[in-house]
Amino acid sequence: MAVKAVTKKTRAPPKQGAPQAKPAATEPQPQPGEAQAGQADPPKKAAVPTVTENEAHHATLQETKCSDCVVGLLKQYTSESLRAQKKLDPTNQKYHLQDNEEIEFLRAKPLTLQFVGLRRERSISNKFDDLLIVLYDPALLKEGEKTVLEDPELRPENLANAQGFVDKILSDKDRPPLKNWPLPGTDVSCLQCMHWRVLTFPITTEPGYDPKAPHTKKDAQGKQLPNFDDLSLLPDEVGAVAPGIYNNSYRVGLHLGARKPPNSFAALQLILDSIPARRRYPIGRFLKRAESAFNKGTDDDIRKALIRKDAKAQKELIASIQEEFKEMKRGTKAEKAAFDKAVKKELDTRNRESYAPKLLELRTNAAKAVLNALKARIGGNERYIRLEAPSGAETQDFDKEGNQVSSMEVADDDTSPIRVCVRLVFKSPPPTSSPSTAVGASATTPPPPRTLTLTKDDVLVTFGTAAGTNMHRSAREEGGAWGKNREVNNWSEGCQVFRSPNDFRHFMRMAMLSKRVHCPSRTDKCCAKLTVEDVEKGIGANMTAYISGCPDEFAKSAEPALRTGFSPPTSAETSAPNEPKAAATPDSKRLREAVEKLFAESKSHQEFTSQVEKAYWKQFPSEKYYNKNTYSLLQNYAREKVLSALSDKSTEEDIKKAADASIEEFTKKLIETKDAWVKSNYAREIEDRYEEYLVDGLEPCDFGTCGFKFDYMLAETTRTNMEAFVSKLGDRDWNSLYPQDASPPAPKPPKPAVPRVKSPAK
Repeated sequence: MAVKAVTKKTRAPPKQGAPQAKPAATEPQPQPGEAQAGQADPPKKAAVPTVTENEAHHATLQETKCSDCVVGLLKQYTSESLRAQKKLDPTNQKYHLQDNEEIEFLRAKPLTLQFVGLRRERSISNKFDDLLIVLYDPALLKEGEKTVLEDPELRPENLANAQGFVDKILSDKDRPPLKNWPLPGTDVSCLQCMHWRVLTFPITTEPGYDPKAPHTKKDAQGKQLPNFDDLSLLPDEVGAVAPGIYNNSYRVGLHLGARKPPNSFAALQLILDSIPARRRYPIGRFLKRAESAFNKGTDDDIRKALIRKDAKAQKELIASIQEEFKEMKRGTKAEKAAFDKAVKKELDTRNRESYAPKLLELRTNAAKAVLNALKARIGGNERYIRLEAPSGAETQDFDKEGNQVSSMEVADDDTSPIRVCVRLVFKSPPPTSSPSTAVGASATTPPPPRTLTLTKDDVLVTFGTAAGTNMHRSAREEGGAWGKNREVNNWSEGCQVFRSPNDFRHFMRMAMLSKRVHCPSRTDKCCAKLTVEDVEKGIGANMTAYISGCPDEFAKSAEPALRTGFSPPTSAETSAPNEPKAAATPDSKRLREAVEKLFAESKSHQEFTSQVEKAYWKQFPSEKYYNKNTYSLLQNYAREKVLSALSDKSTEEDIKKAADASIEEFTKKLIETKDAWVKSNYAREIEDRYEEYLVDGLEPCDFGTCGFKFDYMLAETTRTNMEAFVSKLGDRDWNSLYPQDASPPAPKPPKPAVPRVKSPAK
């Protein structure tokens, strides 16, 4: 056996009341059976990449099992998971343990956070039944009237800013910190695993519900409620991060900062291009879409379109049929009608017969296009690992010997209603040489590869990659949809989503404190208070692009902006002070009517209306922005510009020039109005983001420049193991943090019956 090569500097003992931990020896002593002097050196500690200032998950070649404390159990469960993962994902060995390696949580500097995710083994759901565990070596505090960070291993140049952050959190009355802040969690100590603080947070490592999926379940009040056991509500193809050791992978940044900056908030972001992920492809959904494509449109409509394209052939066919029916009489009107009817009936019969193969081909090709799109979505770097039933139960293991998949193909299938299927092609076994085969004998044709046609009940699971994953909250506050449904309101690919917004805030405060304490490159600029200019520099371009794209949430603000920009000026605005309003004369009314009639009857009028519509939809492409009254106002504005340039003597050329000039001016006005609208929303949203980022505790360096990174490790284990792990903490029940989640209380025992004593008769 190898000796664990982990040392720890001598530190002051833990706080009063915490179990005393025996310090690790700086010179490991050989144990019975280990290498002695003159023998071969013991195996070295396995190399796992890590940041010097943030050492976290290390691996040793020694079994370090300890069932006496929560940290020992965590080492055991994660080690088992990450060794098993190597077999499932051999192409990403750098993320897994090899051979007999074991996880060792290296006791680095105080307040260095180590994040470990525990997910239920081989599970897929949208329940918050996973765990995020935060381990750290607590700093020493000088406790008195004021909490003071004090430890010889903390960076002195960072302590002032870190102390200021601690003071700010402790004084927050609206969002009070966790108990024992800045050292929250449970004290865990044992002779082997040393002294740690441990926090646990219920999360989900699954992708969350498809927001467009129908929720048919209802609660007691009749409100829509997701069915947590309905896996069809999972989004197509969205990946869940695969177990692994992801060192130097996360940093403080913004969730949704690029995609939806008005909704962005402080979170931990993945800084790598991608990490291993599993993807689920529900075949039934794609088959259903293929069936819809196959059945789209009626046969008559499709056939008519084909006939229009074959006009010349149709004329020749009609002439041929007429020649065949030339013996029919056509002298009277009735005879001619009968002749035409017979020709038409025969033409229709032949067209139905001749175009039937083409019709079937078109429908089949439409279905094929959908299934080929599924095939194209599974990238070349994805590996087929298994088939599941809709319940999540495994039905095929493609890692088994002789069951490996070589490709997916879309093939013709006469037994299918859509005449096409999607199937997997398996790798052929290597040819075996037979001693009975004579030299020079003719080679036999190898059998075709084995295939498996996928059905609507199959879910294909692959190994691929995910990018842009974050650790973020599920909802803004504790109330609302989160409090009612416990659903994953705010999901994205491969993210670790916190169930409780309060939990997430406590988690981020610990991450930000750790960064302030340890970041090796902090400067005065990092410590400066966040400004509006910092926010603009960080997400200003994204905000402008987002608002310019006319997202639905800004539709209400566009209507008053358009009304203000295109409302005609009032008489008070156009008249000089004390100037009487000019009355419309009969002659001016007649001229107006003549000009309106002239324009309405012109060739340019219809094209003008179309141009106004195109200009509007180009600037405001979402139907959410359309308001009938507001759009009429815009049309009237453009129309008035045309009428003001015309007279009753105007020619068609004059009208066209006036219409073109009006469209040009209308478009210019529309762009100016939209730009002002974007600018107004931009200023308000940036200010709102700034105020929230101050509450979140973001710093200027968190907008893409901070190099301080966190390690993260994800493991899978059984529910039994997870419950065993949490039971060691003693003060928190996993997934039962709230009264409405706890098991119902046991019924009270019935009261013993008290016999009634009759009073004696008088």
